[in-house]
Amino acid sequence: MPFGQSSEFGKGEDINAGGDDEERDEVFGLVGDIYVTVEGGKEVSEIAKAAEARGARVVPLKRTGGASDGEFGFPEEAL
Repeated sequence: MPFGQSSEFGKGEDINAGGDDEERDEVFGLVGDIYVTVEGGKEVSEIAKAAEARGARVVPLKRTGGASDGEFGFPEEAL
């Protein structure tokens, strides 16, 4: 979640990063070792590109469509 925002789930703990959604997504693409994508749009593709570029493993569930099936510039190497 961007700083100053809350998921309001009531369980677990929110971890804040970035001042807005774009910065949050940038940070999210830098912290994982393995990313599993389900469907998704442009934002999912951008996170997958950043993760792939730094050597993280990206595992798309292609049958779900969208970015996970190669749309929106999803990284070809991950498909």
